[in-house]
Amino acid sequence: MSLGGVILGRLRRDPGRLVSRFVRTDGSEDAVTAGRLLARAGGFADALRGAALGGGGGLRPGSIVAVCLFPGLDLHAA
Repeated sequence: MSLGGVILGRLRRDPGRLVSRFVRTDGSEDAVTAGRLLARAGGFADALRGAALGGGGGLRPGSIVAVCLFPGLDLHAA
C-alpha cells in the first residue's frame, strides 16, 4: 500500500479527528477535521477530473498539474 493510501485510510476511519489548526493573521484559529480535509480534497479532485474529461483544459488522466495556493486548508487539500 502507498503512503497516500495509508493516510487516506486513517482520515476515513476517523472523520471527526482534528488533523490541523491554522492560525490566521488576526490571531484567530481554524480547526480542520479529517472529514473537512477529505471533503475539500474531493472538491479539487472533482474539478481536475472534470477538466480531464472534457473541460477543455487539455488534461488527461495521469497528467501532472501544478498547484499554487496561499497557505491554508486549500493548499493542504490540493
